[in-house]
Amino acid sequence: MSVEATPTTAVELTQKEILCHAGAIAKHFRDYIDRIKQKQKNFHNWLKKGEHLSESERKCFSHESIRDATTYWTSISQQKKSDFDTQHQTGWRFWAKTSQTVAAAAGQFLNDFKPLVEFASNSGPYGGLAVGAVSGLFAIAQSKSKTDDIIASAMANLMDRLPGFKMLQEIYDESDALQKLLRGKVILAYTGIIEFAMASAKYYLKLGIKRWWLATWNSQKFIVMADRVQGLVLAVRLQSEDLLTSTVNYVRKQNTELANKVKELEAEITQLQKDSDNNKLLSLRNLLRLSGWSPEGWSQSLHEYKGALERARKDSRIFEWMHGESIAKYRDNDKFFKDWNKSHESSMLLIIGLNHRSCRRRDHCWVSPLALQLIDEAQTNDMELVYHVFNFESYTSIHTAMAKLMFQLLKLQRHVNLATLSPKLEKYRDELEILEKHRNERSSKYSSGNSEAVRKALKEAAVAIVRDLDPKQRIRIILDRVDRCEGKEQVHLLHLLIQIMEESRCCVKIFAVANEAFWEVEGYQIEDFEKYQNFKMVTKPRKMTIGG
Repeated sequence: MSVEATPTTAVELTQKEILCHAGAIAKHFRDYIDRIKQKQKNFHNWLKKGEHLSESERKCFSHESIRDATTYWTSISQQKKSDFDTQHQTGWRFWAKTSQTVAAAAGQFLNDFKPLVEFASNSGPYGGLAVGAVSGLFAIAQSKSKTDDIIASAMANLMDRLPGFKMLQEIYDESDALQKLLRGKVILAYTGIIEFAMASAKYYLKLGIKRWWLATWNSQKFIVMADRVQGLVLAVRLQSEDLLTSTVNYVRKQNTELANKVKELEAEITQLQKDSDNNKLLSLRNLLRLSGWSPEGWSQSLHEYKGALERARKDSRIFEWMHGESIAKYRDNDKFFKDWNKSHESSMLLIIGLNHRSCRRRDHCWVSPLALQLIDEAQTNDMELVYHVFNFESYTSIHTAMAKLMFQLLKLQRHVNLATLSPKLEKYRDELEILEKHRNERSSKYSSGNSEAVRKALKEAAVAIVRDLDPKQRIRIILDRVDRCEGKEQVHLLHLLIQIMEESRCCVKIFAVANEAFWEVEGYQIEDFEKYQNFKMVTKPRKMTIGG
């Protein structure tokens, strides 16, 4: 049986070819192993006829199982140490010196040999070869002071290659063609070792003159046999490496498919979370009485407002406007704006645009283009933005403005906490409806008392929303024309914005613009805000210029 009879690599074979090749080799296995079985039978008959075995050697040759053999040699190894002469360490004893005794080497060899035996014993008709020949060979070696170096070297090389076969036994225990092929090669290697052991034992048990004749006139016999056995063992390793490559490719493919599946599942989970959050947002939007409203629908009205500001600028060229270069200059040089813009802490900057006394048209604020530029900048840079532009032509209720601000803040939350927010928004809605009902009924006494309850409910709802924001978030709230909030509510809006800034766990930067012509917050009321270090209110007078 030659090593060349075994297949090439699995990469070179299709599955069909592997099966055909495995079938052809199976027949070759049977012929070869049947021949070795007959040799084993003849070998044991030959042993029985001869009287050249000691009792211990005869016992070793009768070992049927790997367990019997390893138990015996482990026992021998523990009973006594080797007494070989270190100056005559040749052959078997030279090989065994690292194990201290031939017995220890035998135990180690048989232990490493065990997976091959188990492979063979679990493979139907191929498992009938006993390990007695190997065990007996060690028994002979223990009694010899010097043995043939070729045989000793072959056993040493086999011992070097056997460790690790147990792992193969544990890993490759499936029924596909490649693994069947591997098991077939393991059986060949096992059978080859048995054949080699029988031939070696028979060689040593012959009379001296016969051994001399074999060594002299048939010196290549053991070289060829040793090479063949080592080749069979090596073929197992090559086949296992080939199978390993196939397995790694399979695992890599499975891992890729699994990773893709995980990504798909993560995407599905994310989408489900988004759908869930969207449903929650719809529920909360209804509580805020914003049914049908969306901040995305503001783009057209914002575009129209920018056009109105541009027309107003062209109509009043002799008066200063925040526009183009003047905005850039202001942002670069104004201390209050730079502090607000660069700070990593929550802060609020309110700019009051003061019109020139000679300016007749006061419906627009000359600072408003700065607020609109900040909105555009945040949207362009994909910043987390909340904004509201009050209608410059009429007054807007604080409740309308805050409802839109709170809804935008809700959309910025990583996960909407419906259980916490719904009760607070429901309370705010109910209090507001009661207030509006009594206002319609002109019940001024009740309306005055209920206004405070509404403001309190609004504050609790707004603060609860900002507290649910992720601490790592950086939010910008941009407001233009806060002076168009209903007169008496302007100061309450200012208080509420500052409380949002103060109560938030994340960084909230608020920028607001007001037209002094409609700003009704009195000086004594402003003093109430001076205690907040992160709040600044700056009045920006409008100058007369030439050419706009």
